[in-house]
Amino acid sequence: MKTRLLKSAEKQFKLGNYSQVIRILEPEVFGNRENELFYFYLGMSCLFIGDYNGANSYLRRSLQINPANSTTLLGLAVIHLKYNKPSEAIRIWLDILDRDPKNRFAKKSLDIIKKSEALERVPEDFLSKNLHRLLPFKKSIITYRILRYLIISIIVLSFSTGIFFTTKFLLFKFSKNSSILSELTISRNLQDIVGTGEYRIKLEGREIVKSFEDAKKLFLDNKDNEARIEINRLLNSNASESVKEKARLLSGYLREPDFRYFKNTISYKEVAVSPYLYNGCYVKWSGKITNIQIFENSETFDLLIGYESGKVLDGIISVTADFPVILDEEFSYDIIGQLQTEKGISMKAVTLRNYIK
Repeated sequence: MKTRLLKSAEKQFKLGNYSQVIRILEPEVFGNRENELFYFYLGMSCLFIGDYNGANSYLRRSLQINPANSTTLLGLAVIHLKYNKPSEAIRIWLDILDRDPKNRFAKKSLDIIKKSEALERVPEDFLSKNLHRLLPFKKSIITYRILRYLIISIIVLSFSTGIFFTTKFLLFKFSKNSSILSELTISRNLQDIVGTGEYRIKLEGREIVKSFEDAKKLFLDNKDNEARIEINRLLNSNASESVKEKARLLSGYLREPDFRYFKNTISYKEVAVSPYLYNGCYVKWSGKITNIQIFENSETFDLLIGYESGKVLDGIISVTADFPVILDEEFSYDIIGQLQTEKGISMKAVTLRNYIK
C-alpha cells in the first residue's frame, strides 16, 4: 500500500518535476530501506536531472528489493552508457529480453545503439539526444500534464474570485511587515549608538548608522545573506547595546534562501579571514568528503573545499547533515549549508548533491 509521501512523489514524477521528487523522498531514506518504489522514483529522478552517481545507488537498491523490475534495469543500462560502458548496457537489454521477449524499450534501445556510433564508445551528446527514447516515461508525462492542466484551468476559472481576495490579503500582510520594519530605526546621537567594552570591530558613529541602514536595505532587496553580514558586523562592533538589540530584531526577519535560485557570493577564503562576520550565512561549496560518521539522527563528515578535481584544497570544515543521505568518499559533492563560526568554522548542511561541473 502506497504512503501519502510516495503518492505525492509519484504525482510529481508523472509531471516530470524530478527535483521535487528528490526533495520529497531523499530526507526519508532511512525509513524506507525496503520500499522498492521509493528507491525507484528517487533513482529515476536523479537520472533525469543528471545525478548519475545518486541514480546508480538508488536504482541498485531498488533492484536488490525486486530483481525482476525491467524498468529499473533499463535505468541502470542508461547509467552504464553514461560511464561509457555500452557493452554492459547491451548485456542488460539482452537479459531483459530473455525474461520478457516483448519488452519494446529493450528492443528499441538495442536498435538505437546499433545504428549510432555508441556501440564501442558513447558520444558525449548521445544521452541528451536519446534519454527519453531509452526509457518509458515521456508519453505518460505529457498525457498526465495535459489532464492536470485541464483540471487546473477549470479550478482557476471557478475560484477566480477567491484568488482575488487571497491576493489582497497577501498584499496587506506584506505591507504590514514593511511597516513593522520601518519602525526599526536607530538614533543618530553618538552617545546613543556608540558603546563601550570589548569588541572586534571599531566603527565610527556614521559607520554604525550606515551599516544598520545597509542591513535594512539588503533585507528589503531580498539579499538576506548580505544583510546577515552587516548585522554580524554590528554585533561584533563597538555599537551600543540598543543598536545591537535592533540588529537582533532585524535578524529575526531573515529567511532561509530559495535554493532553486541560490547563488553563492561567499568564498571560503573570505570566511577564514573574518569568521565572525559570516555566522549564520548560507554558502554553496564543493569538494570531496572524508571521515563519514553515521549516527541515529544525523551524519557528519569533513568537506575538502575546492578539492572536487583533486588539485586545489582551499580548506577543511566539519559538516553535519540532519537528514538521511547516502554518501561515498569516492565522489565529490555540491553542498549548500548554513555556517556556524562561533567555535571554528563548520556547516550545517541544508541540501547536497553529487558535484556537477
